[in-house]
Amino acid sequence: MDLNKLDTIILTEQEIHNLLEWRNNNQDYVRNFKTFIDEGVIYVQVNKKSKYTLATYFKVHHNKNIHFVYYALTPNINCEKQLTLDVKFTEEGWYVVIDCKATNGQMSKRNDIKQLLYDTVSIFCTIMAYATYFEKEFIERSEIIPYKEKRLQKLQRTAKYNPNHKIKFNKFIYQMKPNTKYKNITKKMYEKHIDSWKVRGHWRQLKDKQIWVKPYKKGTGETEPKQYDLNVQDNIKENEDNIRR
Repeated sequence: MDLNKLDTIILTEQEIHNLLEWRNNNQDYVRNFKTFIDEGVIYVQVNKKSKYTLATYFKVHHNKNIHFVYYALTPNINCEKQLTLDVKFTEEGWYVVIDCKATNGQMSKRNDIKQLLYDTVSIFCTIMAYATYFEKEFIERSEIIPYKEKRLQKLQRTAKYNPNHKIKFNKFIYQMKPNTKYKNITKKMYEKHIDSWKVRGHWRQLKDKQIWVKPYKKGTGETEPKQYDLNVQDNIKENEDNIRR
């Protein structure tokens, strides 16, 4: 699998740490996460000078199953597969492991596979939940997918003569903005004074015309009557003064 051709989320270790702290205060929202991309790779960058060291490929299926592949990236080895994982999420936001395989010999002997499994799913859910509620905190940019020149020219000719043939030439890179504050999700609290109320008829301006909106009731329950003061006497006096002038 060529990870360079997939949409990418790039995070540092410190950003992962901050996101997991945010998760601890917003667990209910994380369990009900939404995915803003269905397939991609999450890179965790140790520092700005080093290359990416950890990568997690993910693909979301329509039946709420998610396929993960965990990779270890080193300067000498471009892509070494360590773990494949398939999980299914329940309606309550919990997940069940369907399949888990350690593909590396050293990895299979280690006792921390369960911890890695938990971290992989937790980081994925937290990123998706945070991006759903705070999408403006992510910097989005596009890059041309690396193709060999002959292969790219062939794809471009195919797309030119066959518009129904979908070819993706760009991938998207998502990174956190500097100095992100990681605000908690809080619902706006207010005191409800009445159960329902009446909305009077009024004119509504559309793009090319005006329409009359009939009076209607908003909310449910008992409605308190409104009192309208039209100031008729003042309006008559004002009109008479204008006529005299």
